[in-house]
Amino acid sequence: MTGTLAGHSRRLLDPRGTLRVSSSRPTSVPGMSRLQVVPTVVTSGCDSARSNRGSFQMTKANSTTGLDTGVLAYLVRNPELGPVRVQGGVAGRLRVRPLRGEAHETILVDATELRPFPLYEGLSVHVASQEPTVAYRAAQLLSVDIGGALRRALVSVDGAEEWVEESRLVPLASESKDPLGLLENAEYRSPRRFFARRDLRNTLYELHRDSEGIPTLFGARVRPLAHQLYAVRRILWNRAPRFVLADEVGLGKTIEAGYVIQALTAADPNCPVLVVTPGAMARQWLCELYLRFGARVFSEVSAPRWEKADTSERHSLAQQKWLIVSTTALEGHADLRELLANRTWELVVLDEAHQVPPRHRLYPWFRTLAERAHGFLALSATPSKRETEGLLGLLALVSPDVYFPEDTATLQHRLDAKKRIWDALAYSTELLDATRQAGEELDEDAIASIAGYWDEVASDDPVFQKLLGQFRSGEGEDALDQLIGYAQEFHRIDHRLIRTRRATLAALEIPRNPRVGQVAKYEATAVENLLAEHLDRLSASPGLTVEQWTLRSLYQRFACTPPEHFLAFLLARKKALGGPMKPAPLELARALRSDPGAEEETSLIQRLIATTPPLPDEDSWRTKAQGLAEEWAEEGPCARYRWAVDWIRARLAEEHARKILVFSQEWENVEDFGKYLHKELPQAGMRKFHHRLEPQELEEAAWRFQTDAKCRVLVSDELGGEGRNFEMAWAVLHLDVPASVTRLEQRLGRLDRVGRLPNHPIHTVLMHGPNRTEQLLVQLHTEVFQVQSRSIGGLEFDLPRLQQSVSDAACGKNTEGVAERLREEIDRRLAETDKEFETSLDSSRPELDRAREFAEVLDEMEPESAQYALIAWSRALGFRDDGIGNGLIQLRCEADQLEAPLPGLGREERVAGTFSRKRALKENRVQFFAPGHRLVDTLVDALDTTPIGRATIFRRSGLGPQNRGQFFLVALVRGVLRGTIPPGLLVRARSGLWPRVEEVVLKIDSRNEEEPVEVTDMALRERLLAPYRGKEFDPKVEHEQLSAFATPALWVATRTGVARALEIARATLKVDHEMVADELETLLQHELGYYRGVSERESPTEAARARAELDVRKALVDSIRQASVELDALAMVLGA
Repeated sequence: MTGTLAGHSRRLLDPRGTLRVSSSRPTSVPGMSRLQVVPTVVTSGCDSARSNRGSFQMTKANSTTGLDTGVLAYLVRNPELGPVRVQGGVAGRLRVRPLRGEAHETILVDATELRPFPLYEGLSVHVASQEPTVAYRAAQLLSVDIGGALRRALVSVDGAEEWVEESRLVPLASESKDPLGLLENAEYRSPRRFFARRDLRNTLYELHRDSEGIPTLFGARVRPLAHQLYAVRRILWNRAPRFVLADEVGLGKTIEAGYVIQALTAADPNCPVLVVTPGAMARQWLCELYLRFGARVFSEVSAPRWEKADTSERHSLAQQKWLIVSTTALEGHADLRELLANRTWELVVLDEAHQVPPRHRLYPWFRTLAERAHGFLALSATPSKRETEGLLGLLALVSPDVYFPEDTATLQHRLDAKKRIWDALAYSTELLDATRQAGEELDEDAIASIAGYWDEVASDDPVFQKLLGQFRSGEGEDALDQLIGYAQEFHRIDHRLIRTRRATLAALEIPRNPRVGQVAKYEATAVENLLAEHLDRLSASPGLTVEQWTLRSLYQRFACTPPEHFLAFLLARKKALGGPMKPAPLELARALRSDPGAEEETSLIQRLIATTPPLPDEDSWRTKAQGLAEEWAEEGPCARYRWAVDWIRARLAEEHARKILVFSQEWENVEDFGKYLHKELPQAGMRKFHHRLEPQELEEAAWRFQTDAKCRVLVSDELGGEGRNFEMAWAVLHLDVPASVTRLEQRLGRLDRVGRLPNHPIHTVLMHGPNRTEQLLVQLHTEVFQVQSRSIGGLEFDLPRLQQSVSDAACGKNTEGVAERLREEIDRRLAETDKEFETSLDSSRPELDRAREFAEVLDEMEPESAQYALIAWSRALGFRDDGIGNGLIQLRCEADQLEAPLPGLGREERVAGTFSRKRALKENRVQFFAPGHRLVDTLVDALDTTPIGRATIFRRSGLGPQNRGQFFLVALVRGVLRGTIPPGLLVRARSGLWPRVEEVVLKIDSRNEEEPVEVTDMALRERLLAPYRGKEFDPKVEHEQLSAFATPALWVATRTGVARALEIARATLKVDHEMVADELETLLQHELGYYRGVSERESPTEAARARAELDVRKALVDSIRQASVELDALAMVLGA
């Protein structure tokens, strides 16, 4: 075992002091002022033995210490540093050199800080050769003579025995984390660390047991919902996380993806993840992944950030482990696409994937990315059976080896082949739901009718036919549920598509709150009315370019803001028209319609103002508009603001506990209206929330609105619509009307959430003035899309095409009859909904029922019980913890005081948080210490990556007089799966095969005259396994005490005892493994039967894939049955 002296010196002192190594001058250390470091040259333990050749003459290091040059010793305050060699004396102190690691310094230390390093029979050593051509020889120590100034050891070298002085010996470090090797090489630690390891292992067992093998579900700061857990398990239990998540809008696709990201990054902290999303959603992802899913810090790449970065910064940014990239940035920058495509991602998440169909210019890039990535999640609107191209595009991303974007004929063949099954499925589901709603049971006629629909359906699927037979035989509704569930799971268009509808959740009796909408027209002043009429005269020539049409829409948009903001817009355009026009970037208008982020949108608007050629007669029109705007500004606060404040005042007066969320598209509007509201209604406790604020200011504002009864109004730009949970608010007031239907839906989605308390309608108010474009947008949103009264679910997949007509209307283009055209198109789209296809995509009722039960269990569980184990283990690793008031705990550490290096931590960490899930759900700004949190995951990973707590020797009192002086072993043994199993299937196995640690307690004979015996006396066993009681009752056997009883016979007995412990644990765990394997086979029977059938009846390609699925599942079951065991930790206990 090698390491640097810097690594060893981190542990030279207790936590009160730190030794910082210097090769140029002595180092004083708090708590050990006499310790100094002296430069020397040394390489490894072996080389240090070689370097001592020729200087083995016994000489006094210092006449006052009695220790001699060449003596092996260890530091009392840090025995874990390992053996050191006394090299000489300096002014009453000793110069010693560590013999392990790659040290380059010797240490000056007072003789009182040293003890002889224990030399005992069986110890593995290197012996320095006296021949120049041989560096060292491996040996084993047979006996020790302590009669001289230097101890002499009888060693066995290559079968020959010889006596050597300790000045030629280098005790070897254990070459692994093997507990027995650590014990035999005197590298054991205190019992406190052993019990901390044991307790955390047991805690992890409980967390796996209660979370069906996915403990990070406890660590997500969300209330678990059945359909989300169903989706997450489907994804994490599969061979690879490659799925289309197509839940209806508002049901939490982002939450589902967040669960998956948290689980994957907890399992592998170096797992690279790329999230691609419309810019308007980028901040939502950034906040959600940090606040809800374990404080994981992603880097955001927007178009402005990329444009400001130089080449070096771009390369560095593109190499970040976790990235969130906007589609606007990708579309505009080929070098960004190239850098990202050259990486291999563990998981790629594409949000709003339906907006990138195969004809989109980014689709080939995503297709390449999908082929190289291990996992791919496409978050999408629900595709319709008619949208073959869009459906195929999604499937070709999550399963690029099966589907090809250009091969629509094959997909259509699949759709046609499934129609008969889907017809029977829809009929059965409808009849069963109607029967249940009536409170009745299926009678014989209904059973016969349903069974008749299934005749000759899936006749080549033996599992299906078996389930159909059970239903026909009279097993009732449960049998029909199983039949329907099987058809939905295995006869949908593809098992990689997961989708839940609101209608499905209604069947699970999950309450939904209605939307209550209001449209309000405020009374404008005469000047504002004149300006509205003047806007109608702005050129709308058919010959305008797309950028000119977009500029026209911006005139309309900013005219619906206060006059000061409209004036700023007019002056910016005047400046552009007054000088040489800059060349226009390509597809600037298209980028503005791609749902960019707030910063991206501001940049795009500025460019469009500066580069768009003038509209016909624009300058003269603009001059008059400027005069009207200046006159309007002289009137004082605008009528829009006055009406909004009066409405808020009235609503808050009606109910003291009400909270109101106010939205505007412009951050300047948020600032100005916020100030006006505070002036007119200070008791509202208004807070502002927009993208120009610092993250700390945003978190403070959100927290106040969520938790502070005095903060009753939050004024926000679209940032507040990006995934924030403001379900406690009573109403949404829209200061302006966005052209984007999606943007309006996102605003309402902050209140209209599945977790909102029942019987709390979502109130929403759209206000408008005299502007005709604004009035038209209000009409389209309320009367056509009906956003104020229903979700846009069911229209999402067609929304990009429908939105084009709305955007045209906002420009003043093709406005004649637009409402009627859109209404007819939407009605036709909804009427054409293929109920049979929709039903086939639904999550199955039995699976959702199971997920609902699981959600209830998760919601009731409080991982706060893990607090003791995690804190005790963190202390064992070198962390400190402090209660900092208000029920919070601060975990802190410094890298040079840790017991072992821990990847992923900075040089210094200070993190305050809570172990209480209930507290974490209430307060977003408090970090949640639970599985899936980056710090907790680091602590858990240290169980496998460090030797801490793996071995100890200690005395324990209270075992009874008959056990004084007796030796016991406490072995912690784990089951280990062998073979190559995909991670997803391993997660599935752990849903039943939890990481149990078997505690085996043995009594051993130190003379090795009797075989090790398992302790069956339960009272004695409990006392030996009882928690650590402190140094007074469970003192560690120090290294100098070890040689008193560490005879060869004891080590032989210990090795025999370990072998016996493994044998006992193997027999015990084998029973568990057999039971889990049987249960897993039962759970897999439908899958195995389905794939077996496919392998026998489908095309060669499909059959080969099915056989691969069969093989990997069989291998999983076999691996569980044939699991082996390994020793995780070992304690030798002496009865005191």
